[in-house]
Amino acid sequence: MEDRWVHFADYTVRLYETDESSRLTFSSLCTFFEEAANHHAVKLGYSVRDMLKNGITWVLLRFEVRLLGEMPSEGETVTVKTWPLGVNKLFFRRDFQALANGKPFACAASEWTVLDTAARKAVAIPLKMNEDLTPPSADRAIEDLNWKLPLLQSAEESASFIIRKTDIDRNGHVNNVRYIDWILEKTDGALLSVTLNYRAEALYGEVVKLKSSVIGEKEILQAIYNSEGRELLRAKILFK
Repeated sequence: MEDRWVHFADYTVRLYETDESSRLTFSSLCTFFEEAANHHAVKLGYSVRDMLKNGITWVLLRFEVRLLGEMPSEGETVTVKTWPLGVNKLFFRRDFQALANGKPFACAASEWTVLDTAARKAVAIPLKMNEDLTPPSADRAIEDLNWKLPLLQSAEESASFIIRKTDIDRNGHVNNVRYIDWILEKTDGALLSVTLNYRAEALYGEVVKLKSSVIGEKEILQAIYNSEGRELLRAKILFK
């Protein structure tokens, strides 16, 4: 039975959410996670819409997704389970699990903070939110997290992108999942995990550059910068 702390959502994999092998794309999976998180936040009273009324909003800081099995195919149903783990100082954690045919094929962990929309700066998470979003107990989808990613010392530019209106979300900056499309643009191989550190906002009309550094055969470190050289994202991609 679903309680207030755990939210389940079902999604049917549609044609435009699949790749050339008719399987769910990684970015579409992350969109399912984002959608489920929003629906649960609505139920808890802390959706983006609710918070914007008070001049604040959620901002994703860190996100890691691990694949445990094969992606489902077009027409299959994906069940996303998501739940909060509460507030730790300035950070709120939410975890995820994705299942197809009753079996988990992916899991994820995320950390968020609260942004003052006028100042465009992070603020302390209000005590009331802490109380309302911290369950008495909760399991972790990923136990051995290591959010720290190194600064790229030497890396080659591998792609550049112009930020379009369709890239922008309700917070007025590039949607979290769009970064995933960018970092996977030049990669090839079976994914094992993706770790992202969001470091600054990307805005409409900017040109962003993707830099990559290959670490062995199964790891790539990446970073995205704007035209002024400001680092927007750090990422680590692991392959099977």
